[in-house]
Amino acid sequence: MIDVKQLSINFSSGKIIDNLSFFVPKNKICVIKGQSGRGKTTLLKTLLGFVPNFSGKIIINDLELNDKNVSKIRKITGWLPQQTEIYFDTVKELFFAPFEVKTNKKLLPTNEQIQQIFASLNLSTQLLNKKITQISGGQKQRIALASILLLNKPILLLDEPTSALDKDNELLAIGTIQKYAANSTVLIATHTSAWLDAADLIIDLDK
Repeated sequence: MIDVKQLSINFSSGKIIDNLSFFVPKNKICVIKGQSGRGKTTLLKTLLGFVPNFSGKIIINDLELNDKNVSKIRKITGWLPQQTEIYFDTVKELFFAPFEVKTNKKLLPTNEQIQQIFASLNLSTQLLNKKITQISGGQKQRIALASILLLNKPILLLDEPTSALDKDNELLAIGTIQKYAANSTVLIATHTSAWLDAADLIIDLDK
């Protein structure tokens, strides 16, 4: 679960989030919506401890976010930023990157698991043999999503996970997230309306 109480975040440019409170129960999908610049990405990064200057209280799976617990929270969290492919040369490097982290090495998926999730996202495993520059933005996004889902973490923070997808592939991705993250608490920042029907809860930062 994710419990946020009276969260405020100030940058030099002004207040990004003001007195925000919400509760996401265990194994539910929560969508964060709002116009660009309203703080969707900042909120996700704050939950991971990447934005230390905030006021209020954040509790994730009974762990309060502070210097003592931040590493514990990151170990139980799958994090998908908006851009991941810029750090890699090959598709295989992109896909397997989360499993190179020390705490995730034992979570390496089998070939069968990789084939299954690729199929559910309308992807071919042959893409793993290509360079990043040889595949589309939508393919990059789905490949990064596949690896995060296969980590099977109890908390998932996904930043615009379907922004580069057409309608059909977006619906496939939503269905795949619902299936593979059925036992996870999921927080998704998005500007696309398709996610609203899939959400158990919605946080509207425009209000």
